[in-house]
Amino acid sequence: MGNILSERVVRPEILDGLSADDPAARRSRRDLRLINAAMGNFRWVERQVGRLPPGASVVEIGAGEGILSERLVGKFPGKKLTAVDLAQAPPGLTGVDWKQGDVFQILPEVSADMVVGVMIVHHFSDAQLAELGRGLARFRTLCFCEPWRAVLPQVWGGLLWPLVGRVTRHDMPVSVRAGFRPGELAWLLGLEKWRIEESVDWRGSLRLVAWRP
Repeated sequence: MGNILSERVVRPEILDGLSADDPAARRSRRDLRLINAAMGNFRWVERQVGRLPPGASVVEIGAGEGILSERLVGKFPGKKLTAVDLAQAPPGLTGVDWKQGDVFQILPEVSADMVVGVMIVHHFSDAQLAELGRGLARFRTLCFCEPWRAVLPQVWGGLLWPLVGRVTRHDMPVSVRAGFRPGELAWLLGLEKWRIEESVDWRGSLRLVAWRP
């Protein structure tokens, strides 16, 4: 079983190919909200953003439904929030500068003190991560919460099967296999000269904060 997860494998996830109004996509997004809540991912990001000085700016990549950005605006009203995603801005989202499009094209046009991403960069190949890392070099702080590529998260995912839909049952193990082990994400992004703070949460997250020297 350990050999299955020995190397990083990036494969398409079903959710990425579904239209936003597809019932299976709506179910999968509900599953993701449940999973992120159970893993404490958004709360961890909030703690990292809270370390920034007043008036600092944040950009979230892969913002999805805007849930994290909305939480950050509510918790830190003095901070400027920008969100980047392929999807349109969710209805009713206020206080966030939403930019729709490819993160690789939009990020060079964005200025912020911190870049945050939750369960997003594992979708990228090693080559794409290297490209992303070059784009991130102009920012001061990075904060990513991604799947931990290990057997334990696969076990937890299997236990969730009765609670989630068919799309999530497929995408969960795919995400874990595309995830990272300690040290990998920083290396793939080319952060050798950055100050790194990294941890693994037993619920399945690999958490990385990096500061540019």
